[in-house]
Parts: sequence; structure tokens; C-alpha cells
Amino acid sequence: MADRFEGTGRRIARNTLSLFASEASGRLISFFANLVLARHFALDPFGQYALAVNLVGLVASFGDLGLNALVVREVAADPTQAYLYLRASIFWRLAS
Repeated sequence: MADRFEGTGRRIARNTLSLFASEASGRLISFFANLVLARHFALDPFGQYALAVNLVGLVASFGDLGLNALVVREVAADPTQAYLYLRASIFWRLAS
């Protein structure tokens, strides 16, 4: 029994570390891309780029509205309803 939990703990730690590494690398790449763009764009085009990036972030948050957590929770509770929840989630994302 202890071996099972030890394996689970290792898997959780490995998954947490990989998620952290992917988030950190994405933010690092984004930081350097913004540095390059800030140096190559004039002030006005860079402001337009920054506005567009921020608007995309806001719209993406609105489009999600917790659907990922909802779908995972409901499908884990009743896997037979996976198609229904996924279809509804995709419809909402496309509609919004």
C-alpha cells in the first residue's frame, strides 16, 4: 500500500515540475519576444501590439469561464457523459 502512494507522490511531483517548467519557459520566451518587438517597433505600433495581446487575453478568459474545470469534474464523475460535456464546451467556446 505504501508503494502505491509513493508512486503517486512521485507522479504528482513530476507532473507539477513539468507544468512549472512549461509555464516558466513560456513566460521566458514571451519576455524575450517582447524585448525584441519593443526594440524593433516604434512606439505607436508596439502600443497597438500590446493592446491586441491584452484584448486576446481578456477574450480568452471570457471564453473559458471555468469550462475546463467543469468538464474535467463532470466527466470524472460520469465518463458516459463525456461527449455531451465536450460538445457543449466546444459550442460555448465557438459561440463566445
